[in-house]
Amino acid sequence: MTAKQGIESNPLLTSARDSESYEDDAPSTPSAVPTRRFSAIVSCFLLLVLAEIGGALVNLPLNQIEESIICRNQYPHVPDTATDALCKSSPVQAELSFLQGWELTFGLVPGILTAVPYGFAADRHGRKVILCLSLLGLCLFQAIEVVVCSFPEIFPIKLIWLGALCCFIGGGPFVFSAMVYAIANDVSTDSTRSTVFFYLAAVPMGCELISMPLAYMAMELSPWFCVFVGLACLTSAMFIGLIIPETRGMTHPQLADDEYNLEDNDRERAMCDKIESHTLQSFCLSTVEQGAAMFQAMFCQNHRLAMLLFSLLFATLGTCESGILLQYSTKRFGWSWSQAGLVSSVSTFANLILVVAILPLLSRALQNRLSLGSAVKDLWIARASVVALIAGSFGIGIASTSTLLVSSLMIYGLGSGYGPAMRGLLGDVAGKRNVGMLYTTMSVMENLGTLIAGPLVASTFQLGLDWGDGWIGLPFIAAAALLTCAGVLVAMVKSKKLDYATKEEEERSGILLSES
Repeated sequence: MTAKQGIESNPLLTSARDSESYEDDAPSTPSAVPTRRFSAIVSCFLLLVLAEIGGALVNLPLNQIEESIICRNQYPHVPDTATDALCKSSPVQAELSFLQGWELTFGLVPGILTAVPYGFAADRHGRKVILCLSLLGLCLFQAIEVVVCSFPEIFPIKLIWLGALCCFIGGGPFVFSAMVYAIANDVSTDSTRSTVFFYLAAVPMGCELISMPLAYMAMELSPWFCVFVGLACLTSAMFIGLIIPETRGMTHPQLADDEYNLEDNDRERAMCDKIESHTLQSFCLSTVEQGAAMFQAMFCQNHRLAMLLFSLLFATLGTCESGILLQYSTKRFGWSWSQAGLVSSVSTFANLILVVAILPLLSRALQNRLSLGSAVKDLWIARASVVALIAGSFGIGIASTSTLLVSSLMIYGLGSGYGPAMRGLLGDVAGKRNVGMLYTTMSVMENLGTLIAGPLVASTFQLGLDWGDGWIGLPFIAAAALLTCAGVLVAMVKSKKLDYATKEEEERSGILLSES
């Protein structure tokens, strides 16, 4: 086995492993492996499609419904909230932005607090159970929002924030995403793993492209009809999760057990000590020690990794303004919500073409024709992508015509390679023994970025409304500034030193593998 194969075959999430549980997870016969791999990856893609389409079909009409409720509360005499200009007034739009911004923030807090525990649980008890819990929590989150909006005369609209408590069940959207990538990592071979990751990144884009016209047609019948179709899709996704084969331990469990054998023995002894002591103090002390060790390994001993992770935080802050794109479009150009949804599909279409067709070919060309290492190749793709994100975001913010908006959306879409490229780059920089810790940390960083971005986007949008129509695009201008910070951090990573460091790490990993 090569060093590269050893790196990629590690489980996505770190864990305290026990060899018996891995033996239970392994297929009983070699012929069962391809069938389980194929079944798991197909089910995984189908589940992701249903979850993405269902979420879009629920959220788009709920935007209009929540806007109508706020408008009716502020202007009770409005005859038709869907067409009346008062519902597009600054007070109504500011309240809607405030409501949805804090809803996003509250929904991400559970993920930050529970991502690491659910990661350990996924390696201990399997991906499937955590995946199903995540889907259950997301379904309950949406259901509470639907109930509150169904009875505005009974429930205050801000009660939708309570739905965020349901995300403690399963950890919310980021734990769900981590489980999907964990399953893909388990069932992919060394030669197909990168392609599978690119296609996974393309699924949300393709689903957005499909769901916007579907939502447009469904909302022509009734916004509530669209909501209930979306809930049906989410429920179906949860049932698909129940039939996905368990994939934990499918990829080289023997290697994982050899590498972590000593560490697991230490953890088991520590666990026994905690059980014997029955003291909260010892448990908290152990947790703090583990957290400090993780922080030191991730940030203090690997400065390149620290810079790239912080660039991911700035990039998350800079890309979360896309959630307010629909509201921005309806306010600036006077479009309906369904029309704004169709226009946003322009950016999605550019993203989809880039990730499905262009990026895999570009990645192959950079490696084969220019003989670039995987880390250097991903670094240059990330640099080009963040430049496109900066230019596109700034263009959206200053767009005064629909033509300029659409052009800027297409440029913004060219930056969709940033996420997959950074995922591969961070994996190379972290090294073989840090892969699981890396993906858990990435989830927390993305949660933190999105958590901060919610109130930031809402406040900048309200500030832009206060300053006048010319400043409505302020959130996108601020996002361009944050993305510039991410670009500077990525540019500070030197490609030659990066290539040397990754080769050195691969050699070290190869020695460890040969010894095992």
